[in-house]
Amino acid sequence: MGIRRSQLPERLAIAELNALNARHGHACRPSSRIPPNPLGSFKAVELEPGLRLFIADVELPAGAPVENRYNQGLFCSLCLEGRMHCRLNGDPEPIVFQAGDLWFQEIAPGDVWVSEQQEHGRFRSLCLEIDRTWMTQLPADAPHGAPLPATAALRKYASVAFYMDAQTPPPRHLRLRALGMMMMAEALDAAARHPPILSANVVRSRDLPLLAAARSLIEREYEQAWTMEQIATRVGLPVRRLNSGFRQAFGSTVFGHLQAVRMARAYDLLRQGRPVTSVALEVGYASLGSFSRAYRAAYGRAPSTDAG
Repeated sequence: MGIRRSQLPERLAIAELNALNARHGHACRPSSRIPPNPLGSFKAVELEPGLRLFIADVELPAGAPVENRYNQGLFCSLCLEGRMHCRLNGDPEPIVFQAGDLWFQEIAPGDVWVSEQQEHGRFRSLCLEIDRTWMTQLPADAPHGAPLPATAALRKYASVAFYMDAQTPPPRHLRLRALGMMMMAEALDAAARHPPILSANVVRSRDLPLLAAARSLIEREYEQAWTMEQIATRVGLPVRRLNSGFRQAFGSTVFGHLQAVRMARAYDLLRQGRPVTSVALEVGYASLGSFSRAYRAAYGRAPSTDAG
């Protein structure tokens, strides 16, 4: 195993990727084309200026290409699960990146990597993005018996790995792998003490039917005085995953959707000539004042305006 010019694909919404580029444009990906609506999660942590850790846990359909263009840098990537076919600058022969592989990768300005998974499934990975200038700032040796700080130790390992040449003794690939594993361990340790500069969580595929069931439930029984806990129990999802997943899947909060359903039904009943008070009760409001405020927020007018 040597220093390879390759890249680990990420899954980000384009808007999120652009926001990240705007904050760290000189070092992060200038452009990316990704499959729509990825499933899973992606986190980016800046450990120091010029040193970032990307943690991906995603699920993708087979054959959905991911295109990335990069600035100059060094990457250390570890595949934890899955199998990707990666091509650099249109090379006909793909490089296979699969579970257990650890790559060191030097990226030149303008390199284009296209990666795709051959079978639908989960892909989990860690990727360190390292600016060349960051590696040149070698740490001073620690006092005897004292460990280096995580990022200082990481810099030393990265520099040794990058400048390791063909004259290194025969088990070179083992030395590189050991250095890469130590780099990942130090990076994860440092990441635990840094907030992410980007965290994109998307819906787990196994949650989609349960989220759809939650939507159907409140559309069918909109007059009930639901709590989040009651809905979560009915469909078999933890409250937190119901709350975040519903917004990501349908573009609205649970109670935002419930109120929209109630207002649409209220409008229909009012146009049928039903009294405002009875309509309020029928769509789940115990208070006429609360119903009137919700109706005005939805339609910009009092419910009595639409009474037939």
